[in-house]
Amino acid sequence: MMLKAFLPKSEQRYAVMGAVIGALFPAVCIFYDAVIADVHGVWGSGMLAISLTSLIVMPLVCGLFFYQRGLAQSRLLEELELRRKTEENLSRVVHTDQLTGIANRVAMERDLRELLASGSMPIGRTALLMLDLDRFKFVNDSMGHDAGDALLVALGQRLIQAMSGIAAVYRLGGDEFVIVVAGSPSEGKLDDICATVKGLFAEPFQLSAAQFWTGGSIGVAYIEPDDRSISAVLKRAD
Repeated sequence: MMLKAFLPKSEQRYAVMGAVIGALFPAVCIFYDAVIADVHGVWGSGMLAISLTSLIVMPLVCGLFFYQRGLAQSRLLEELELRRKTEENLSRVVHTDQLTGIANRVAMERDLRELLASGSMPIGRTALLMLDLDRFKFVNDSMGHDAGDALLVALGQRLIQAMSGIAAVYRLGGDEFVIVVAGSPSEGKLDDICATVKGLFAEPFQLSAAQFWTGGSIGVAYIEPDDRSISAVLKRAD
């Protein structure tokens, strides 16, 4: 930990380790010549001079070799980290609605497919709620598409805040949103969620310089163990 504080780069730590390893062999030779060989009366074998030279050269050579290895590994780790971040960013783009910033239909299909892939395995009665805005075409036609986009963004934010820790929210496309309640929610809980969503329309939406009141329709369907397609579940909710 202390070494990492003084040598933050991995190739620097590799170089130090290489220098230490490079110094071990000549140090052992010097110890042999100065102690063991002297005891047996064989001093002057020339090992001492060679060892002293090696004591300078070997740490440099090994340190440089280990530094290059550490540098190569550091570059490899940087490339792997860059690739991981790139894949994460691509995945985020693919699974995020670019207008509202919430999960999109691709993300919803991925999440629901994981449930349906379990086949006959008990998955509980996960519920899917489809929300369809009222008078959305009127907003686009009379106030412009910018106002329509602002309405979708504002509604998406309200849904995310209201459903935090309760359910997952997705934008299906157009003016349709989907709320997925995992597990086995009771009808009472679904009634409460629908009432919460209904309450989101109690306050007007600020669109450009005007306020706009709107409502929505909610369809509810359960994901059954024998469901094999997401389209069938969406169709029931619709």
